[in-house]
Amino acid sequence: MRPGDQEAAAEHLVAMGARPVDIGQRSVPWMVPADPEGNEFCFLSSRTMP
Repeated sequence: MRPGDQEAAAEHLVAMGARPVDIGQRSVPWMVPADPEGNEFCFLSSRTMP
């Protein structure tokens, strides 16, 4: 998933039951949430095309 607005997408996912997960990521351009069943997934912010 590559949402245009990562922060808004994260808020939407949390509203739908996801929760943020810390898998040891530090300063990276992606976020790791888990769905209500505990399945983890990553999503990236949009890239600016040259």
